Amino acid sequence: MTIPAMSMNNSDDNSLILLAWAQLWSPSINAEQFECCWRALHVSDYHADLEIDFNRHFHVGLPAPTVPLYLSASLNKSADGLREILMRAMSHLHLKYHEKILPADHLSIVIEITAQAYASQEDFILRTLVNDYLIPWVNIAKQRITLLTPDLYAALLAFEETLKALIEVTHTE
Repeated sequence: MTIPAMSMNNSDDNSLILLAWAQLWSPSINAEQFECCWRALHVSDYHADLEIDFNRHFHVGLPAPTVPLYLSASLNKSADGLREILMRAMSHLHLKYHEKILPADHLSIVIEITAQAYASQEDFILRTLVNDYLIPWVNIAKQRITLLTPDLYAALLAFEETLKALIEVTHTE
């Protein structure tokens, strides 16, 4: 996905934080990128087994990941319907796919759309994505991850905190 230049001032790094979250949740990053994102987001201390646990719970668990990163699966919504909503939001925000690596309802793509909605001051799209899709996904993930994997649970809490802070910001009156 290509995100047009974001209009942000120096004190507003929320869009960049969201893009770091999008990168973290992406299955297409390597170990070095994962570590870089984890450290940049200040979730918890990084350790060697963290990426293995993360991948096992979110990407490749057997027989399935503990928490699917496809929002249609996690939230039990129609994949076609959800993708249609997300494609309309992307169109409105002038986002275009250059590489179709992930479907539109993958968590990392939805976070990228949310980052652009925030940067573009599109509060309706921002609030819809956060309140209707991202926060419910986090709630499901927290139920399934629990405190048995404290680093992953800390990541979910930090991600939730980021999302809640976004919807407290009002661009327009």
